[in-house]
Amino acid sequence: MASPYALSLSDTAASVLPEKVIRSKLSPALAGIAEVISVDATLKLCRSFGGTRIYIAEKPTRHGAIARAIGFEAACKLGKVYGREDLHIPRGSELRRRIRNEKIQRAHHAGQTIREIALNFDLSMRQVTGILAGR
Repeated sequence: MASPYALSLSDTAASVLPEKVIRSKLSPALAGIAEVISVDATLKLCRSFGGTRIYIAEKPTRHGAIARAIGFEAACKLGKVYGREDLHIPRGSELRRRIRNEKIQRAHHAGQTIREIALNFDLSMRQVTGILAGR
């Protein structure tokens, strides 16, 4: 069984947390991007380009890498604000960790044992216990 933590960032976020909560957990850099193109498109950008710098075209093409990743409309919005810039795209690791931990909390509240959660999330029981304790 694949680890729930391995799910794509946007799928995981959408299934666990409302957009308002996700927005509050974004880093300042990602929050600025999300204001321009939406949380969903920002998470897709992280999934495709996280940890790299990408050149943002002022007028993107429909078949460009960014448009393919986030959609042409979002790429155009990004181009209007960040056009002709090299933009650092954070990996979103902290957000993924927060979403994973929220899923672990929900699984525990739903009655799953620490052992079951550890196996499902590919973590040790000690790690799960720490997450449930808020560490």
